[in-house]
Amino acid sequence: MIKITAKWFGGALLIGVVAVSAFAANAIYFKPWTINVYFERAFIKIQSTSPETLSILRILEQFGFDGHNAHLDDISEKMVQHKLQIVKDELSTLRKYDRSSLNDRQAISYDIFEYYLESMVEGDRWKHHNYPLNQMFGVQ
Repeated sequence: MIKITAKWFGGALLIGVVAVSAFAANAIYFKPWTINVYFERAFIKIQSTSPETLSILRILEQFGFDGHNAHLDDISEKMVQHKLQIVKDELSTLRKYDRSSLNDRQAISYDIFEYYLESMVEGDRWKHHNYPLNQMFGVQ
């Protein structure tokens, strides 16, 4: 009797692990099934490239991760292009969702996030047009 119960429990546990793994793989590598999961994934993906932002938000500290606190943002041209590519990829993924099928809150979030990502992509052409001297940050 115990053997049969253990087999059923093990089988149910295996099915649960496979289901969670399939959901996680879809959420991480592909277009997530729901737009809410997509928003969370995009936020994590975009903000995880900035140790300074992670330090300001203090999300990881509650889980005991604080290694990012010792680092500054990488502002090299290569990293700027990498971040821009992430933003472009997330914008194309966002546009794969049918906006008309979303509820009111999701549609508003969709519009705001689309505007945010579009402004980041459009701002790329001005990335080298900043002031080399200003009152906040001095000589750059």
